[in-house]
Amino acid sequence: MSGIEANFVSVSSARKGKLPSKFVGSCVLETVGDRPDVTSKEGFKVNVCYAVLESLLSEIERRFTESHCNVLIGIHALNPTSDKFVDFTALKPFANA
Repeated sequence: MSGIEANFVSVSSARKGKLPSKFVGSCVLETVGDRPDVTSKEGFKVNVCYAVLESLLSEIERRFTESHCNVLIGIHALNPTSDKFVDFTALKPFANA
């Protein structure tokens, strides 16, 4: 050999990003690094409107399960001005919930 020594330093992989604590429990739809094309009307509709509508729909489905709706219908049936006031079919699921 020529008397030259080579020291190789191991390079670790890229640093993993850690989610800040203020964002724990939130839903991140996309990062700021890659933004879709929203310059055209079709691009705006697909990349913005559909994403917002999908987010709203999933939140409504999460919040208004069948048991929650039964509670709301039962509370409405306890209102004296309601047309279903003290209706047994509306109050029974509320009582069972």
